[in-house]
This record gives sequence, structure tokens and C-alpha cells, in this order.
Amino acid sequence: MARDGLLPPWAARISANRRVPYITTIVTGVFVAVWALIGDANETYNLTNIGTLFAFALVSAGVLVLRLTEPARPRPFRVAWVWVVAPLSVVLCVYVMFGLPGETWIRFAVWLAIGLALYVGYGFKHSKIRQRERP
Repeated sequence: MARDGLLPPWAARISANRRVPYITTIVTGVFVAVWALIGDANETYNLTNIGTLFAFALVSAGVLVLRLTEPARPRPFRVAWVWVVAPLSVVLCVYVMFGLPGETWIRFAVWLAIGLALYVGYGFKHSKIRQRERP
């Protein structure tokens, strides 16, 4: 994401030894450690659950969209019964999400809004892929 310009350039710096984005890893680790010390565990569990389920649902939906819009695209992995598994995955993820408390949904919506604002305010303008795709 940083190499595409969706994050600041410092976030793309890669460790020569380990080939990982070390600055981003350190920043994320510090944030998570501080949150673990001061945050509410139940709130953290619920936000982790809703975020992960949402990501799984999006990936499953994305698999279907790509199957329809780009059927000839090379596929480095295969999904057995994709037209059953992917929709079922979306439905089940959303079903489990609806079992989470209302407070979790509000916090999730706030985090999504913050992420969208950052994307629109910074990432959209700086995306290298988007700039390549412009006519």
C-alpha cells in the first residue's frame, strides 16, 4: 500500500535483512501495545471480530466480482465450488457480524469513516496505480 502511494513514503521502507516494512511494523506494534495497556479487552475483541469478518466478506465478494468481470485472468490459487463457497462465506460473515453489539457497529463505522477520509484526503491523490490508469 505504501509503495502504491496510499501511505506516506516512510511506510514503504523495507528492512534489507528481513524484507519487511520495519517502520510500519514498529509503529503498529507500539500502537497495539499501548492499546493493550489502556483499552478495554471486550471492545478490542469485538472490533477485531467485526473488522476481520468484514474483510473476509469483502474478499469473498471480490473473488466473485473478479470471476465475472475478468474470467480470463490467471488465477494463482483455486477455490473449489467458488459459486457456492464465496456467497456462503459472505452470508455467514455478515450473519455473525449482526450478532455483535450495537456499540461495536458504531465504533466500526467511525473507523471506516476515518479510513475513508484518509483515503480520499491522501491516498486517492497519491495512488501510483490510479495515476497509471488515467487516460
